[in-house]
Amino acid sequence: MKFSNHPSMMELVFGLTQLTFNDNFAGFTLEDQEIGAGEEVQIINRLPMSKVPKYYLILSQTGAGQVTKGTSTWTGDYVYLINNGGSAVTVTVIFFGE
Repeated sequence: MKFSNHPSMMELVFGLTQLTFNDNFAGFTLEDQEIGAGEEVQIINRLPMSKVPKYYLILSQTGAGQVTKGTSTWTGDYVYLINNGGSAVTVTVIFFGE
């Protein structure tokens, strides 16, 4: 009997391939956030137990702005993004910790 063909192993492999990014990391997704040119936005931190996110990943962006971590300090309550560009953008972002 080949281990890789065992029904339990096949079910495990299938299940693992169905996991999403958020299934593997403690995080939250912010969808379709509009940020004006030169604007910093305050975002409610939805990580459990008020943990401060360590990373963010921009999944999609519409517009020619440049979105980065804001100048305000991230806390257990809020995180901040800023659009350093000259035109408004709409972004979808995942925030996550370690």
